[in-house]
Amino acid sequence: AVILFFSFSFTFSISHEEAVSAFEQNISALALAAQVIPGQIIHITSTVLNIFAVLTAFFGIYLGFHEAIKGIILNVL
Repeated sequence: AVILFFSFSFTFSISHEEAVSAFEQNISALALAAQVIPGQIIHITSTVLNIFAVLTAFFGIYLGFHEAIKGIILNVL
């Protein structure tokens, strides 16, 4: 939910020209935000987003693997 909120809020906050420019320069959304937001808030935000991204990826893989093993065991028995 945190990453989805970040994605939507960032998408609605930049113009089309800024998005095209970032795409052409191959820079990330956080690098774009770092150009206009002063201080350490970008570093903190990027760390929090990275942690949530890793955790959601882990839980997605773990829960998918758990369901697959459960299905295999039920089909074998």
